Amino acid sequence: IIMLNYSLFEKKRSRALKVEIQGNQAAAMVPLADMFNHSHTSRISYMTFNDSNTFSLISHSGVKKGEQAFGNFGPRSNEKLFFNYGFVLEDN
Repeated sequence: IIMLNYSLFEKKRSRALKVEIQGNQAAAMVPLADMFNHSHTSRISYMTFNDSNTFSLISHSGVKKGEQAFGNFGPRSNEKLFFNYGFVLEDN
């Protein structure tokens, strides 16, 4: 497992997601989960399933076959988007 921490800043950051595992909140590295392109209009959620040890990303925006599925990193400033995800948005 590779965790990215930025020790130059006051708070430690990582790309771990908050998930529920057997009823407990935990931070988990989920490969590819942060690789989606961002869209502020995308409605997406994620769930963990303890019985099968799986993680599912669920789109509530309706993605048709062959279309790109987008993630939504939430309302953030360009500074936070760049710091946490490595990109900025025009007119943000």
